[in-house]
Amino acid sequence: MGPRFEAFDPEPDSGRALYLLQADSADRVDLAQIVGCLGRPPVHFIALVALDARGVPDDVISDLGARLIRAGAVCVGTWGPDCERVHDLTDDAYDAATMPTEHDVVVTTWHDDESLADALWFALYTARPTQSFEETCRTVVAIVINSPLWAAEVRRAFSDPQQFSRRVLSHDDESAV
Repeated sequence: MGPRFEAFDPEPDSGRALYLLQADSADRVDLAQIVGCLGRPPVHFIALVALDARGVPDDVISDLGARLIRAGAVCVGTWGPDCERVHDLTDDAYDAATMPTEHDVVVTTWHDDESLADALWFALYTARPTQSFEETCRTVVAIVINSPLWAAEVRRAFSDPQQFSRRVLSHDDESAV
């Protein structure tokens, strides 16, 4: 399957552009299409990386994290088996000296105890960059590696984010009872 890139209508409430990027492996994630869609710098995005990282070498994950940050990711969420390691390696991949102020960081999260739907909802409705990036962070990119099933779930969510949100929130309400 080589890299595959899909654009969706913006999320209606935030206006953020939505993209799905699929790849066969972590070392085959092609970020050029994302960068091309973002517009003129400075532009930033929220990334959710869905990956079964078991067996993926640290250097491959570190390289992906560094490439995401260089491409403009200012919030990176990770989901899937071994996602805490993906988070930690991504966290280590950025150089704080490149941030606009000493108070700015690349926000990273991992979602090992959540469903993919909950991690997607977090990326769409909760993830926020630090203050210096608020105006330039207008995009959410889901990067799904080697899982057509997960990509289909992202596609359904991004095709109708409001319906997706209602479904996730109603499921949360039912779980609380």
